[in-house]
Amino acid sequence: MIRRTLLLIVILAIHCMAYSGVPDSGENNIPDKASRYSMDDAGTFVKPMLIELSLAGNFGEPRPHHFHAGLDMRTQQEEGKVVVAAAEGYVERVLVSPTGYGNALFVRHPNGYTTVYAHLSRFAPQIRAAVKKWQYANHSADVDMRLPAHQMPVSQGQFIAFSGNTGGSYGPHLHFEVRRTDTMEMVDPLEFLGDSIKDTQAPVAHSFMAFPQEGEGLFCGKPQTQTFALSPKALTAWGKVGFGVYADDKMDEQQNTYGVRHTKLFLDGKLLFESDVNNIPADMHRMINSWGNYDYFAEHRRWYLKSFIEPGNKLPILKAGSGQGVVDFNEERDYHFRYELSDYYGNKSEYEFVVRGTKASIPGPPSVNTANLLHYDKANHLSLSGVDIDVKDGSLPYDVQLCPVIEGSGVGMTCRLYNRRMPLFTSATLSFPIQGEGQPDKLYVKADSNVISSRIDGDHLKADITELERLYTVCLDTVAPVIKPAGNIGAHSLLFNLEDKESGIKSVEGTLDGQFILFMPLRLYTLIGCDLSDTPVKPTGKNRKLTLTVTDLCGNKSKYETQVMY
Repeated sequence: MIRRTLLLIVILAIHCMAYSGVPDSGENNIPDKASRYSMDDAGTFVKPMLIELSLAGNFGEPRPHHFHAGLDMRTQQEEGKVVVAAAEGYVERVLVSPTGYGNALFVRHPNGYTTVYAHLSRFAPQIRAAVKKWQYANHSADVDMRLPAHQMPVSQGQFIAFSGNTGGSYGPHLHFEVRRTDTMEMVDPLEFLGDSIKDTQAPVAHSFMAFPQEGEGLFCGKPQTQTFALSPKALTAWGKVGFGVYADDKMDEQQNTYGVRHTKLFLDGKLLFESDVNNIPADMHRMINSWGNYDYFAEHRRWYLKSFIEPGNKLPILKAGSGQGVVDFNEERDYHFRYELSDYYGNKSEYEFVVRGTKASIPGPPSVNTANLLHYDKANHLSLSGVDIDVKDGSLPYDVQLCPVIEGSGVGMTCRLYNRRMPLFTSATLSFPIQGEGQPDKLYVKADSNVISSRIDGDHLKADITELERLYTVCLDTVAPVIKPAGNIGAHSLLFNLEDKESGIKSVEGTLDGQFILFMPLRLYTLIGCDLSDTPVKPTGKNRKLTLTVTDLCGNKSKYETQVMY
């Protein structure tokens, strides 16, 4: 271990010199650990930082609308820890954004995998130079730069960045991912770095949830979803019922809780359902809302992950037998259940409970209005009081009976499609009529209070929606953004506050004597800044004309001009 650490330090020192001196900051379907990945095939990865590996979050943890796609590695509550390439390859993609991954690098490796390093504070000098060149060529602070294989090669252990807290991060850390290059499928990084962490603690289940199927089942005499402690209790059921479990994992010497890697549910000794949270397709993240009880999570911040598979959920990490894991209680007898939870390291816990089949009368399903019915297994087009909705095939976990409420017309028109939370797997299109509107290019759509993507298509305003239950409103924006200096404008430092209370800011462009200078978002787009000494503009010691143009999403523009000494 000491020898490897010394070798990494030597490699880091060599590469820092290359960068101009010191850097500036079925029951047996789950394979056993030894057979998951062959290091001979995948190639050996090293941990992406030289400090001890400690996790704030693990792979696959359920989040609203997505799985956590990597490992969140602690950085001792500091920014600026050296980040190195986990294996040889080349920098394939660079992101710079005030949201999401923030500053991020994608490194492609010849072994068929790509590693991702996110929330970085700064890149290595060579990468920083390429980013700045791209920003000035594209007049954009936000970056999504793709690089050819020959432009930015890296070797294993090479310094590539400093850790940070950029984008959608809530504290200093490094977010690290491993993906299959050909499909971008998400792989658990512990498959490559598991030996760097000690873990002897098994996952813990806190409670389970019963899901009587609508019109087909009862649990403890009720048709509603209910939660129960995992302890002996008189439980009864009749008809079709699914189950779910609220559980998390622990690691040695850590206070955090983590997602559970493996879950199995047995009925009378036979495997009913299993999940292995690994190899998650990149286009199926939103299906977590179907595997978990999203509606309950939104209210209580606890994920009950279902031990059955809804018909529209195609996540390959879930497996079940006949009935897709839903139990048909059709005999008056005891049904014996056992949950088995385990982590990557094989630490395992088990929980048992018994449900008595007790005959009962089951209320029938509600009536169906086919005019407002969305089918999970085909594309749907519905016209609802002048508002159209188009939902792609594969967007729903099951058939959904809409209960639309549409009010008003033109600007101020509102539409709510469903009476409880229903996130879609893929975006749908909502179309509002806009005949007679005098400024159609100034229209946009809000989902509750949030601006969403919309566009004019003929005589309709079309919006991309991802949830059925939100209140969608047609809005008008004819007001330009507001630009205000943030304190005194210094010789080099330029700071401005921006405000747009309607559609939101789309772009910012600054010039000094007509030459483009880059303003970076310091607090999303409410505070922007430019360090003139970090621009291609050469100082003259004279007054220069500074022009700042800010455009919102509806095309309204504001221009601010002043003189600066530079």
